[in-house]
Amino acid sequence: MDPTLYTPVSTTQRLSPELESAFQARDYATVHSLSFGEMASVKHSEAIRAYAFNTVTTSEAGGRAVTDLYSSLILWPIILDPQILKSGKQGAPTIPEELAAWVAHQMQSWTDYTSTLCLLENLFSYQFIVRSGPLKLRNMLDQMATRSVIQDEPGSHAMDDLKVEVPEDAPRLYFLLGTLSRMGDWPVLRHADHHRTYLLARALEGALKVQLCGSQGSFGWNLHVGVPEFMDTGIASGIADWMSVMNKRYPFRGWSVETFGTDQVELRFHLDYDQTSFVRLPVCKHQLGINGLNRILELAAGLAGQLSVRSVH
Repeated sequence: MDPTLYTPVSTTQRLSPELESAFQARDYATVHSLSFGEMASVKHSEAIRAYAFNTVTTSEAGGRAVTDLYSSLILWPIILDPQILKSGKQGAPTIPEELAAWVAHQMQSWTDYTSTLCLLENLFSYQFIVRSGPLKLRNMLDQMATRSVIQDEPGSHAMDDLKVEVPEDAPRLYFLLGTLSRMGDWPVLRHADHHRTYLLARALEGALKVQLCGSQGSFGWNLHVGVPEFMDTGIASGIADWMSVMNKRYPFRGWSVETFGTDQVELRFHLDYDQTSFVRLPVCKHQLGINGLNRILELAAGLAGQLSVRSVH
């Protein structure tokens, strides 16, 4: 395989029978309890992440299985000036169907022409992503993989207590969300530092400015587009990009971290700012993995200096 291409992170860990049954029954309360209860572990979390972010569906003809379609969630980080959000329509910002189709076509070069993309038109906030438990994301993946209409379900808001807090005029982290699929094997993506990837990200940045910035004066508003990556890497990359952008606008003077249970971690970046003294950023270990979490903590230490507080609940 071309060394510039990579596949979703795989794991040899399997879900417990109880958890797999809860996923299949779409039992949000049980999935949440088994995923993040006292018996949860790092290996357990890896299995949950692999199951929630990747799936294999089988096409059948005449009752006989003919093809396996391997699908994985991807994220494309986009950092928006809050003025862009205020000037737009109520609700989540969206991209037109034509732009979504253009992105899907252009991404063929990122996949070595072996994979296809189903891209949603909504831009999803980081708060939506971090609040979405593994079953909610798995159900979105299943619906995109089969090209079904995305529908929410009762009980899917079990993690709605997680909240991002930033100054009112601070940049916001959003994502384009999609499913990359490939017949017979896991899909592939180019590495983020590949030149072709960088050029297409800049092209999307320009297209989004035209779409989201409605007037000539608004073209000065900041908009930063990252690169598409598989779900866990994409979350970590988006947070890292957003932290760097935030630190330029509101220099961090310190940071603290608290853990809640086995899965939730809350970062606080302390600011010298009139409206608020800190930024609150929740993250979930099962979404990021150990490597993703360590990447964010290392960047926090580099940007904000010495860790001021650590408490465990």
